[in-house]
Amino acid sequence: MVDERLLKAFEALRKRYGNGLAIVTVTRNACGGCFNAVPPQMQIEISQKKEIIACENCGRVLIADDLATSVDKKERISDIEDFPRRKMKRTFEFD
Repeated sequence: MVDERLLKAFEALRKRYGNGLAIVTVTRNACGGCFNAVPPQMQIEISQKKEIIACENCGRVLIADDLATSVDKKERISDIEDFPRRKMKRTFEFD
């Protein structure tokens, strides 16, 4: 469902950077990849989530911090539910 051109650009970004981060959040008014300031108008456009916006300096895709944290919470909850429950082993040491 993703345009092939966008997918190729995404893979090229991931290869370009050593840590593999092609999508980063805007935190404290700065890009999460290169830490350069993001203009206020661009921050508004990012928070509206209507189009894909790239950092002017490094080219990484910028997403809002609230979007990233909501996705992280969902992943953590699903990961926790997938783990089987184990009983804790109790160990006692006596002198």
